[in-house]
Amino acid sequence: RDSREHEEPTTSEMAEETYSPKVFRPKHTRISELKAEAVKKDRRKKLTQSK
Repeated sequence: RDSREHEEPTTSEMAEETYSPKVFRPKHTRISELKAEAVKKDRRKKLTQSK
């Protein structure tokens, strides 16, 4: 009984965890990288303008 009750929630959680990252991570990481690059460019522009 104990092991069975313990297994069910963990398997459902694992299924959700393995499913969502594969779908979201690649695009999300790319978007975050692009945003980071844009922020760096903006900061460089602001730094050069302020000087």
